[in-house]
Amino acid sequence: MIRMQYQVGNRHNSSPTLEVGVFLLEKDKNDRYGLLVTDLWEIDGFSCGNRLQVEIAGEWIDTHMEMDWSTGKGVWYLTGTDFKGSDLEYKRVRVLRDR
Repeated sequence: MIRMQYQVGNRHNSSPTLEVGVFLLEKDKNDRYGLLVTDLWEIDGFSCGNRLQVEIAGEWIDTHMEMDWSTGKGVWYLTGTDFKGSDLEYKRVRVLRDR
C-alpha cells in the first residue's frame, strides 16, 4: 500500500492546504461528487483522475476518481477501493489543494 506524504500549509500563503470533508453527489448541478467541508463546498466537482485519500477503517488510502462505463451509464468509483456509485456518499476524504 502506498501512502502519500502531505505538506500542509495555511491559507495566508501559497503553500498547499489539506482539505478534509465528505463526498456528496451534486446531482442538480453537474452530476459529480464534490467535497463538503463543514457546510461549504470546497470542491464542487471532481473529475476523472483527481487524486485524493479516503478514510477506510481509520486509515487514509490513496486513490483517484474514475468513471466506469461498462453498464452503458457512467458510474463514479474510487480506484483501489470497493467504493462505487452511491457507496461514495458521505465517505470521509481529504485532498491537497493549492490556494
